[in-house]
Formats: sequence, C-alpha cells, structure tokens
Amino acid sequence: EDTEEEEEEYDPERPPIASFDVGAATVAVLAAKGITHFTPIQAKSFSLLKGGADMLGRSRTGTGKTLAFALPLITALAELQEPGERLPRGRTPRMVVLAPTRELARQVSEVCSMLAAPHRLRTVLFHGGVPYPPQQRAL
Repeated sequence: EDTEEEEEEYDPERPPIASFDVGAATVAVLAAKGITHFTPIQAKSFSLLKGGADMLGRSRTGTGKTLAFALPLITALAELQEPGERLPRGRTPRMVVLAPTRELARQVSEVCSMLAAPHRLRTVLFHGGVPYPPQQRAL
C-alpha cells in the first residue's frame, strides 16, 4: 500500500493561491472549499486588481471569474483595516458589485461573504423582489 501523496506537477497557468499575497486565514477558507490553486483568469487578474488597476476579463462559465475579482478586492480591503479595529455601523460601503440577475447577485454575495468572514468584513445582498425594510435595516 502506497501511503506517499503524489506530488502535483507545477502548472504556471494554475499557480497555488498561497504563493500570492493572500492571507493565511483566506487561504485556509479557500482550501476548506477545495480551492488551492488559481485558474488562469484568477492568476492573471489577482495582482492587477489588488493593485487597483481596471481590468476587463473574459472566461468561460465555471472558470472562477467571481473569485477572480472578489479575492483581490477583499484582500486589499482587509489590508486597510487595523488589526482588531471595530468597524462602526452606518459607515459608507467600500465596495459595490452590480450583477445583471438575482441568481448571479446571490452567487457573488456568497463568494464575497466567504472571503470577507476571516477579516470581519460584512457583506449585504440587495435585489428586487423582496421587501424593502430588511434591506434598509442592513444599510
């Protein structure tokens, strides 16, 4: 019985997330979801977006575009926060994401919430077809 783990061959198109400027807590959250390597769109966009550059990217469905934009932006926001800083309620949003459909908005919200949790950042989803009061209170 072979107990040695097979070593993965390095693929420059799919580099390990831990080799980028991503915090250990975020790497752990992603690894718990089975995400340990970037897809090509994620690898190409991370440094650009984290650095504040504008970017337009195209990639097929299921290649990780949501994570490609959310991870570098939330990582950059987390770095602006002082360790242990208590964020006040009622502050202005620091990131707004617009999505063309409710389903995509929910997907983006789930990914952003997962990435934001280790940094005590908060996400809120707003979309049509639901009562206004809960969304107003969330602001």
